[in-house]
Amino acid sequence: FDLSDSTLFARGNACACSCPNTYNMAELLCPTNTKKGCRRRAVAGNMAEFIPQEVMVIIASCIPVSLWFEGRGPDAQGVETKLLPLRCASKAWRAAVAVAVKDHPGCGYYVLGASCASRPERVLDYARVFGGGCRRLTITENCVGTCFPICRAFVETLGGGLVSLDIHFDRDATATQIIELGRLCPRLTKLHVEGCGYDDWEAGITEEDIDELAAGVSAACPLLEKVVLPTWGYSPVETYAMHFPKLRCLNFTREEHQAYEPPGPWLLDKVEASANACLNATECYFDEPDVGAPLPDLPLAETLARTSLRSRLTRIEFSPTADERVSDETLLCLARGLPALRDLNLPSERRGLDFHKALCRARPELTRLGLGWDSRANDACVRHICEQLRLESIQLDSGSACTAAIVDIIIASPCGRTLREAEFNYISFMNLAKTLRLVRGCPNLSVLRWGLSEHVFRKLYGDVTAPYRNVPGTSLLSFRNLISILRSRGGRLESYELQGLIKKHS
Repeated sequence: FDLSDSTLFARGNACACSCPNTYNMAELLCPTNTKKGCRRRAVAGNMAEFIPQEVMVIIASCIPVSLWFEGRGPDAQGVETKLLPLRCASKAWRAAVAVAVKDHPGCGYYVLGASCASRPERVLDYARVFGGGCRRLTITENCVGTCFPICRAFVETLGGGLVSLDIHFDRDATATQIIELGRLCPRLTKLHVEGCGYDDWEAGITEEDIDELAAGVSAACPLLEKVVLPTWGYSPVETYAMHFPKLRCLNFTREEHQAYEPPGPWLLDKVEASANACLNATECYFDEPDVGAPLPDLPLAETLARTSLRSRLTRIEFSPTADERVSDETLLCLARGLPALRDLNLPSERRGLDFHKALCRARPELTRLGLGWDSRANDACVRHICEQLRLESIQLDSGSACTAAIVDIIIASPCGRTLREAEFNYISFMNLAKTLRLVRGCPNLSVLRWGLSEHVFRKLYGDVTAPYRNVPGTSLLSFRNLISILRSRGGRLESYELQGLIKKHS
């Protein structure tokens, strides 16, 4: 679509006159068509002059805006909406559309891609007409590095309303360019710069640019709460996190890259600086370490325990595949040294009863606990945990040593009365009957995340969707009952495998 005013005015008239039997909003409310002999349009056009401005804004807000970014040819980026002819109907409608797009759900997200170079006038016209509502922007395909004037003009036209900016795999983008874009959107709360300079060690953002980039972006966008920048083998907490005091999560993940050798041990001075500087941080995240990267160890745990983070950190999450070689001593040191800790997701293959007893002693205030993949926790471990802690959330994943008896163990324990959320991922014994029994036995349980193992899913799906049943079977009634109980408590059932059935029977 060519969004120039003259073209839009002509298209608005054409749209309103081409289909005499079609009653769309742009046709009925366009006063320029009153001479076409249609009394309907004449009356509606005259009435448009008396419609209150706030009503016109509501009408414009209800007209859909459809964007496409690919699949329609080399210049396949555009917009389809009847706001365009409506915008040209009169000055009043033009003003109403300008107000409506600021909160219009169809205008909130845009992708700046190939058309940035091939049709720059198209993207700039879009920003002029609909940019007031854009809150999230993704820039791809080297647009920043190769078409920076267009990118800058586009972002500037948005009027500073962006809260999220993603720049993906732009090997030519420089730190100076990204800082300049940041100055144009001071309300940013999320910045994601991924892959810049990775394909060519001499191009784009270099390792030496990180401090300059982080300091410049932080000064330009002081509200940033989530930031991803290149790290060149180190973790964000060792490179740039200390420049962003409003970060909510400290990421300790070291990512592998072919252009560098695996770095050495943890930079504990940088870790300490980030922990003290990020005053809003309440979470830490550890992903699976790459080959050659250091594991979370005792010195790292001791460093965190002596920073100001110890009074703020409420959650530590290890990814489900986080390395089992993380020592029990490290985990217990974290639990003992962080008195505000309430939420802990353990790495895989934790030890047995002795470790879980020690964990309960080290931090009895825990209210949320994930036992990790391939956990060695058995029924005795779960019994001890549920008797010693007052959990509000529990997570059990595939490969655990537990049996179906843990359902009755949880119900009979103090956690049966405090549990509000539960997550079971691919546990072979957690079928519909056991799951429903758990929900009935825990009166405050309202949110259940259920990942079904293959044989459980096949049986449940077959029973619930059996086409030969003239009346609902037992499984279908139980499934509906499960959904109904959770909804009556203000909660929900979440399941990737069953999302279609949940929607159908809710």
